[in-house]
Amino acid sequence: MTTVVVSAMGVPLALPGTAGASGGSPKHHVTAADEGRVASAPLAGLVPGPLTVEHDQFVDADGRVVFLHGLFGVWKIPGGLPPDNNDIDGFTPADASLVSNLGFDGFRLAWFWSDLEPVQGKFDAAYLSRYKALARELGRRGLFVLADSHQDMYSSVFGGDGFPAWTSPASDTDPDPAKFP
Repeated sequence: MTTVVVSAMGVPLALPGTAGASGGSPKHHVTAADEGRVASAPLAGLVPGPLTVEHDQFVDADGRVVFLHGLFGVWKIPGGLPPDNNDIDGFTPADASLVSNLGFDGFRLAWFWSDLEPVQGKFDAAYLSRYKALARELGRRGLFVLADSHQDMYSSVFGGDGFPAWTSPASDTDPDPAKFP
């Protein structure tokens, strides 16, 4: 299972979950002979999860401060998530393995409110299921997942993405959103 951390108003909040991996210090001194092995192996198991937040810092189950090193995945395409294939927008299990094998231990995974709740009060269970499946796939590779509630330029009403169009009342919309910002 994946540990998912959510940021609300810039303050990270840890949600309960189980192990992923994080950077942390290796258990032995890395020598030149170890470099190839270390660079190609995920750091899984070095940091006990789940992570929590204490004094604005991620902390592991042993109370140690953890610094994550990772990548950011955001797919600004219809549906808001990558297809599980090898096309230009795809993200496969092999891609998840590559992230881990490069020595990363975190992955900031964007989600869009507009895709989760495109119509007020109507939640897209398939979108949530696909998001969770991608987060689990990353977690199986030893990556902690940071759930990023993403938006750019508020919503599609202003040529951006993130918030559903129904959250922007007609009286508040820019008559010429193409000029925004």
